[in-house]
Amino acid sequence: SAFLQKFTPKEIHELKRVFKEHDHDYAAAIAAGDLHTVLLKMGENVTPAQTTTILQQVPLARASHVTFPEFLTLTAYQKVVSRES
Repeated sequence: SAFLQKFTPKEIHELKRVFKEHDHDYAAAIAAGDLHTVLLKMGENVTPAQTTTILQQVPLARASHVTFPEFLTLTAYQKVVSRES
């Protein structure tokens, strides 16, 4: 899909690894509240408020959880925003 093209295979591998670390119940989703921690772990310099804004940019299938495809979309959005600032 289009958002996968924004990442190298190495980046996707790293994103999967970080995502799986936070998928505590192996439900193929992380808690939306964990997104800030995950972004920080990836080296993104984001505030909780910026994380909330990022979450508002992508419609989530379940409001309290982020699936891996949604996570890639959110991460791609964050990459674009961080390049612009």
